[in-house]
Amino acid sequence: MADSYKGRSVAFLVLLLFVMGPYMALVPPAPGLLLDEMQKPNFVTEGTPVTVDVRPGQGSQSPFMLDVPSSTGAITSLDLAVQSATMANSQTLLWEGDASWNHVDATHNNTFAQSGVLSGDGSAPGYDFNNGLQGWTVSSSTYVGPYTSNACGYNGSSGGSIKTQASTTPEYATSPTTNLAGRSTIPFHAWVHEGRSGCGETPDSSENLQFLYKTATGQWTVFHTFQGGGTQTSNFQYATTLPAAALHSTSQFRIQQTTGSGTCCDYWFIDDVKVVLPPVTSWTSPTFGYNTSNSFSLAEGPYAPMHINANLPMGSTLHWTLIDAQTGDNISGFESIEGTTVHLDAVDWEHYGSLRLRLMFEGLDSNSMPSVESISAGGLAKDSFSTDPTLRGWSLNNSTYLAGAISSIANGTVHSPWYTSNSPLAGYQIAAVLQDFDSFVRHAESEPWTPISLPYSGILSPNEHAFQFMFMHNTSQPALLDEVQVTMSTGQRVHSPMLDLDGDDLLEWGDPDVRIGSWGFQDHFSTGEKSHKASFGFSGLAEASAWIPATNLEQFGVSMTSENGNMTGMSLRIGGSTVLTKTLDNVTVYRLELNASEQSLLKTTLGSQGALLNNMGQGFALVEMEVYGNGIATFSNLAAPYATLATISANQQSPLVMAANSAYRTPVPSLSIEFPFSGLSNGKLIVEATDMEFSDEVAVYYPVSMENASNPLTPSQRWLSFTAPFDVDAARSISLVRLDVQGQNNHATWLQPTGGGAALGQGDSSLVELHPTESLSIATVSATVSDITVKFRVEQGWDDEDLLTAKMRVVLDNDVISRPGQYMWSGVGGGQAFENDLVIKSVEISDDNGLIDPSTEYLAAGGGLNFSIDVGYEGVEGIDAFADGDAEVQLWQGSTMVANTTSLDVDTWNVSDVAPYSFGDLTWTVRVLPLNGGDIVAGSEYTRTFKIDPTAPAVIASSVEWYDHRLASTSQTVQFQILDPVLLPSDVQVMLWREWLDDVDLNGWPSADEYKPRSLIIPTDLSLSTGLYTLLFDDSMGSQGQKVAGYLVGSDASGQPLEDAGTGEDGEHLFMYQIGPDGPPTLSATAMSWNGGAKPWLHPSQAYTMRVDMTEPNGASDLTTVEIQLASNILTSPLSFTWDFRTDSCVSNSVHLIIHDCNMLALDGTTAGPYEKETRLVTELELAWTTPDLGETFREPSVKIIDRAGQEVLQTFPALRWRFSPALMIPQESVSLVLTQGTVLEDGARLPPTSPFELTGGLMFETTETIPNFNCSV
Repeated sequence: MADSYKGRSVAFLVLLLFVMGPYMALVPPAPGLLLDEMQKPNFVTEGTPVTVDVRPGQGSQSPFMLDVPSSTGAITSLDLAVQSATMANSQTLLWEGDASWNHVDATHNNTFAQSGVLSGDGSAPGYDFNNGLQGWTVSSSTYVGPYTSNACGYNGSSGGSIKTQASTTPEYATSPTTNLAGRSTIPFHAWVHEGRSGCGETPDSSENLQFLYKTATGQWTVFHTFQGGGTQTSNFQYATTLPAAALHSTSQFRIQQTTGSGTCCDYWFIDDVKVVLPPVTSWTSPTFGYNTSNSFSLAEGPYAPMHINANLPMGSTLHWTLIDAQTGDNISGFESIEGTTVHLDAVDWEHYGSLRLRLMFEGLDSNSMPSVESISAGGLAKDSFSTDPTLRGWSLNNSTYLAGAISSIANGTVHSPWYTSNSPLAGYQIAAVLQDFDSFVRHAESEPWTPISLPYSGILSPNEHAFQFMFMHNTSQPALLDEVQVTMSTGQRVHSPMLDLDGDDLLEWGDPDVRIGSWGFQDHFSTGEKSHKASFGFSGLAEASAWIPATNLEQFGVSMTSENGNMTGMSLRIGGSTVLTKTLDNVTVYRLELNASEQSLLKTTLGSQGALLNNMGQGFALVEMEVYGNGIATFSNLAAPYATLATISANQQSPLVMAANSAYRTPVPSLSIEFPFSGLSNGKLIVEATDMEFSDEVAVYYPVSMENASNPLTPSQRWLSFTAPFDVDAARSISLVRLDVQGQNNHATWLQPTGGGAALGQGDSSLVELHPTESLSIATVSATVSDITVKFRVEQGWDDEDLLTAKMRVVLDNDVISRPGQYMWSGVGGGQAFENDLVIKSVEISDDNGLIDPSTEYLAAGGGLNFSIDVGYEGVEGIDAFADGDAEVQLWQGSTMVANTTSLDVDTWNVSDVAPYSFGDLTWTVRVLPLNGGDIVAGSEYTRTFKIDPTAPAVIASSVEWYDHRLASTSQTVQFQILDPVLLPSDVQVMLWREWLDDVDLNGWPSADEYKPRSLIIPTDLSLSTGLYTLLFDDSMGSQGQKVAGYLVGSDASGQPLEDAGTGEDGEHLFMYQIGPDGPPTLSATAMSWNGGAKPWLHPSQAYTMRVDMTEPNGASDLTTVEIQLASNILTSPLSFTWDFRTDSCVSNSVHLIIHDCNMLALDGTTAGPYEKETRLVTELELAWTTPDLGETFREPSVKIIDRAGQEVLQTFPALRWRFSPALMIPQESVSLVLTQGTVLEDGARLPPTSPFELTGGLMFETTETIPNFNCSV
């Protein structure tokens, strides 16, 4: 059996025997967090590059601050150069020493730490045949038995083995039985060697050696054959996994030689046979990753590979598994993988922030178990050369790898592999244990080697993404390289760098694209994500794609894993052409890193393909990644670094210069403008202002003003007056005034010549309207300072904005553009800067009774309605509404539009409609419809539904008259009958006045403020068309002659007031009564008289005044009939008229009688009250010319009066009989002639032709010689 492996200490001891010189010790950097130091703002002028840190969501700690000559002058041109650089945030991890292996968060299972090394307990001993057959039996001791004669026949320098020979029949050795029931994946191991010269003879063809197992039924089955007569099998370590049929309770194994040449020759030697019954020998690490709860921290971002520095004796294996520490589950695709590189660089780091590593140790025995010296991660790699370094990319020239070290006798060189990373590299550290080697480093193959002293820290320039180091033998003494430790400082590059100088979310520089990841380091797939899952499906093919640089590509790497499956191959394709194909051996995880030739082929293919996508001045081509296998594939950790350099040349009209001139200028330590570079991830930018031009010929002063500005701003009908003061050098003049209104959606520019001429609009100028007559005014403040006002408004078509800025600049006669005066609207806090969505803010509906309450359900039919519609903008208070023609407001009655308008009275539309005469529900709708932009939102429509009531309630009867009388009673009852065919009102009450209680002013009559409300007894069924409402009260406290009055108030459900119900105004009560008994009216025989005495003759068209005196104990209001007949004896034409108490007027009942005036008076001549007992009716009348002339026939007057109780009195007046005569005459003696020319003669006059003359005379009624009081033609 072989001795145990002694490791790299053997080589070290051997070399020390001949090399007695000094030995450089390893000084590794302590594991930890590698971050950029805190920085300060960079105040620079042009020509000074500065490094700017970018941190999303927070201000830069080292912003680019560009110094400017003055606080008021303007930049006229600016050139910038920008590069991407890495912000280091590495956090390394190193487990080394007993403290790490025995960490409180680690778990041992048959493992232990000793002298700083982690190892495990071995499996049960096998068969080394050092002391006989150890329980094996042989078919014939002549042909098969133990062998110890010569070291050529066993494994190692001492010990023993089994030797087989055969004749014409098979000969064999059989193992003891072993219980393998219930086992799986049991390894089988054996050392095999043919006979050879000096150690027997090599077996001939067909003289084969076989390994067999016995099945549970006793059948022997061959599971491996070593062919004789072929290539010599020298020191062959055979290992396999036993098939399931070999595993049962009486498992046995047989070593059998098929044939041979007898006992002389044709030997096979077998040693170290082991059926490995492994215990669970594992170590589970503490938690690690970027979650804050982990025992060990790594920086958040793509994980670098984890390196296991292990000693693996012959026959031993080390498997690793990654565990999701949050769930405790193994991560599919990262389970039981053999090797010393843990592919953290293939883990979807965004999903796994907390991990554990489980190591599984397997060996032939306790002396051949793997041993782990250290585990490193986070960019830290420690290589003690336990295994052949050329297998890991090292190249040796005149140097030798021997037993754990690299040595050189003369002129040897050792080249490391190229170190790259799956995340951006910022720098590195190198340390080594070596002797008589000089150290060198380079960052590109085209670069010369740079000598360095170890330990060494190197920094990569922005466009460098790899490094390699070399060790060169420097003396004539033998050189030794025993250990190397490399720490890579990785970090982040800015994803989507951008520049928004004035914070308006409009970029002056940058081109965010989710498909393009970190600038200078493409790490996003074409989906915009950092990882991509795809099912293999029935085709066994899973695909992903990414846009990678078509030029300037430095490297390419990508990771692939298979969840619940494995992978058999992969390929890269560009433009339909396959660039690379690789066969994979059923792996579950694979990291693709291109070598030099593969990289060259990829670049060539990219060059022929050309760029299909451009971003930040870099062209990108689409690469398609295909992987073959089963399960679910995950593509992650894409790494495609490339060189970056963006050059920006901006003139004074460019957005960059415009924004720079708008930006605030810090006064200390120097006048400077901050350029707030930002991005979607941490990173660095190297920024240099390569050229800047500046002018101090014009300045703008603050504050500026904006009249009529709402917040947020709206496309209002009101004009905005924007005023800013400008100071212009006396040698210069203003040629243009520039207005910019800019948001995230639109940018409108207007240029207005100061010397006259039409304004010029640019960009979205159609969305900003200048005032038609007052768009520009300039007011002189001093010799050089002027207040400039631009009047404008924003149009309805400008959509909602979260940020909106108005800027005014002046352009001088030498084309210099000033800094702007600016006014900003901001939606910070969840609001908006600009709102163009119109809404109905309120609708007030009123009728003749005023505003209709929102709770009103019924609406009176036929009534006029006025809609006062307040239009505005969503969420904006004030009077701002749309300008004429920008929107239409509609009023709909049901499905019929009854009115519309495109103009408002400020912000209001007053429109009338009439409620139709109908029954049932009817809805009015008010809509505002934008005509030139804006959305229809929930508030753009208002509806109100009413039940139409075509009738108003009315009092149709009262048991007490307007003026009445009643006897006092303790239960006085007054009833009112009300009509409403739709629904009788429930809201009715009486306003009652009682003289003895309520006559505050003691005038004996009710005043409006003396009525007191009292409830009524309401009908129980309001659905009837008429109802009886009852007032019941006690008036027994009133004295005779005192009065009670009242009226009703109320309305129905539609709000229609109760009609014909009286009021509290003087004389407008519904009812009144005087307490007292009823009495009859009386007339005396002399009750009638004419003004001026009796009239025997009456003439037409002559005014006469008649008086009639009468008595009514209950007052004149109790009289229902007062009729006077001037000719009661002429039945065909009595010439009658009647007097009405309510109107206190008379109505003629004859066409021959004309009544001019008629009044019921008290006897003292004052107007008679309703309860005046002694009254006089005074009537002014005349007779018409149509009155029949009865000649000498007399006409006799009469008077008839009837009270409310029906008591009647009739009185005739014979003494006042009269006759009628219309005859007129002109007496002869009254005639005279008056001349102005000519001569009067006895019988006439002599006049010249056409001479005027005048004839006069008197006119009178013939019977009475009464002169008419009217004019007439003769």
